[in-house]
Amino acid sequence: MAKLKYGVVGSSQEPLVPFSVGAFYASQVFPKKSGRFATYDDSLNYWKSAESGEAKLGGYVEQDLTTSATNGGSKLPVFDIRGRTFELPYATATAITTQLTQAVLDDLIGKTCDLLVTANVQYADAGATTDNIFRIVGGDVTQGYGTLHVQVLDSVIGYIA
Repeated sequence: MAKLKYGVVGSSQEPLVPFSVGAFYASQVFPKKSGRFATYDDSLNYWKSAESGEAKLGGYVEQDLTTSATNGGSKLPVFDIRGRTFELPYATATAITTQLTQAVLDDLIGKTCDLLVTANVQYADAGATTDNIFRIVGGDVTQGYGTLHVQVLDSVIGYIA
């Protein structure tokens, strides 16, 4: 059975506190069965949902929603991602339906990986290390095809005041 909602994990972490209420691009999708990382668009006018190949992540959106059909029509709290651990669905470079095993998870801990976005769902892509935006710190082999617990590398965090 697939997990209903992904996000911040770890009982020792402080509650999320927004550092910004940002204006978002039109029609950005943040599903609950996904990571919900955000970044600025190239002109730095609007926030948007992070895509595969992102070089910078700026924050995290806690809500499960699709933003307004008008640029800037949705203003959402953007949360600080520094020092937090996030749970994302597991993917490999070639598949989002390959079952994560305990042996594979044990081998992945400490390694870096990328973000993969397919059908608006943000995955931790353990099969790709081009962008190296996440460090894998754990996971769960029993949720759906598996989940990875990741931390965003400091070198890719941007836009936080």
